[in-house]
Amino acid sequence: MSDPNGGTDRAGRRAKRFLTPSQKYEVFLQLVRQEKTMAEAAEHWGVDRGVVMRIRTVAKEGALQALAESRPGAKAKARDHELEAARADAVRLGEALKEMAVKLMVDFRTFEARRHRFSGTGQKRHRERQRSSASTTSSVSSWSALTSSRSRLALSSSGR
Repeated sequence: MSDPNGGTDRAGRRAKRFLTPSQKYEVFLQLVRQEKTMAEAAEHWGVDRGVVMRIRTVAKEGALQALAESRPGAKAKARDHELEAARADAVRLGEALKEMAVKLMVDFRTFEARRHRFSGTGQKRHRERQRSSASTTSSVSSWSALTSSRSRLALSSSGR
């Protein structure tokens, strides 16, 4: 579709044109090779001179950055940000899982102790312990009474 106004908007300005990355690279090469001036390249591609200046600046900065990061003999590794984020999440989730496991063990031990204390088995064991300690106490006291009565008998029979 062609514009009836010859590529201008209502204010009489040129319509905005978007260049593809390969077209921008071609503009940059034309400037570097000095095939065209900025004004000629802008007119040829149908863009403003500011766009051509911006293409040249961005290309220069990108080239300088790429050259600064490159080292002779070493191939640059492409950084996988998604993989790094996934690994960081895995570490974070692993730590959270460890904390939850510790908390679960503490809660389980507390629950088991309470269950044992209040269950029938726990009460039965508690009563058995009380009985055994009472019987031990009573047997000790009866042994003491027996030995003391024997010693009294021995003392009385010896004539003391």
